[in-house]
Amino acid sequence: MRALPVLRTERKKSVRHVSCVAEPPVNAVLALQRAAGNRAVAGILARDPLDVLAPQPPSSFSRGGRRRTLEALGPAETAAAWLQLRDGAGLDLPDGSFAIDADERAELLPFLYERKEAVFIDFADGRRALFAAMQAAADPAARLAAIQALSAYDAPKLPELIAMRNAMKGRWQVDDTDARDAVLAAIQLQAATDAQGELLSDWKTVRDRVTKATSMPVSSEWCGMFSGDHLIRAALDSDFRFSFMHTHNVEAFFTYHPEKFPTRIPKWIWDDDGWQSVKEFHNARGEPRRWLGHSELSKGGELDIQPGDMVLIDWNLDGDPDHIVLATSYDPSTGHLVTIGGNDSGYVVAPPGKHKEAKEGSKRDVAEEASGLELTEGGGGKVAVGVNKVTPEGKAKRAAVYGVGRPSLLDLEEHTYAFKPQDKPPPPPKHAK
Repeated sequence: MRALPVLRTERKKSVRHVSCVAEPPVNAVLALQRAAGNRAVAGILARDPLDVLAPQPPSSFSRGGRRRTLEALGPAETAAAWLQLRDGAGLDLPDGSFAIDADERAELLPFLYERKEAVFIDFADGRRALFAAMQAAADPAARLAAIQALSAYDAPKLPELIAMRNAMKGRWQVDDTDARDAVLAAIQLQAATDAQGELLSDWKTVRDRVTKATSMPVSSEWCGMFSGDHLIRAALDSDFRFSFMHTHNVEAFFTYHPEKFPTRIPKWIWDDDGWQSVKEFHNARGEPRRWLGHSELSKGGELDIQPGDMVLIDWNLDGDPDHIVLATSYDPSTGHLVTIGGNDSGYVVAPPGKHKEAKEGSKRDVAEEASGLELTEGGGGKVAVGVNKVTPEGKAKRAAVYGVGRPSLLDLEEHTYAFKPQDKPPPPPKHAK
């Protein structure tokens, strides 16, 4: 093996510049030569001698070792590494901090980007058929089964996705549009599912929690507090907690008219480069809030309504909404929108032994099939299920469903907001050094 002395000389020259790497045993090179051949080993060493000769297990002190370390990172750590390398020329890895030269950075940055995006894309791909089944369900009971399957898919994955958001400075830095839509839909579904779970809770305890969060008395009309609280518990920025206190606040929030309520709906956002209006920021990122008003809803049929959308109800059919709830399911064939709300007069869980069979096709029948629960009338300001039409009934000119709003995914990020125009950057977070 004439090449062996040459290899040993090359190894010594390479190692001389990295004092922290231990002298490797000769048998490591011998084993590599026997397996790959002298010419192959010489080529590997010429490219990255430390990767081959580094002690086992592989460390991040060589280019190849760093690559293998990155390949073993979890999703949140991958997202953090991508952001760190995108914004600089260094990496903090489990076994040290490393300066990355331009050549290695050009290799690692797309690798990390693809791994980061793949987590969200795979999530969206796995969710697509389940979401389609929910949308295509033929009746409330089938839709409930589809929603439960979708929720079961989302539940173990959402914490991981939110951890990735947190690792990327609290931002959903995801470029795939289908993946972004899937993340928003999953978080909204979680909010609606958790809200429906409140049917089995003591409604006074729920009322006390949501009113306390907004520093309002328990005598307040707390429907908006309930709906907003569940979106915030899912992932909505808590700066919007006061944006849903009144039906008029809700419409102004989703249609970008914060000037109507300048102390409840933030108008300005800091985007790391300067202040701009929330509407401009959302439009620039291609993620505006959505609002379906009377003209769109009155058409009925296939409407873009999904669990967790915020709904305004106009019980008096006078064009002035009275109530705030969250959508739980929508049936395009009948136009029935099933909702869950606090301070609601809809259907509540029937006490044991007190349930009576609902008339087939009645609103209570729809509510029971959509919720999977035995219900009875008598919400009377409790947490309850509602059933209303999106299209006018009989001679009425308007439907009970006044409007449906959906937040922007950017509303589920961590940002600094202001109610009034600002002329200087916001102060750093209290935890920042």
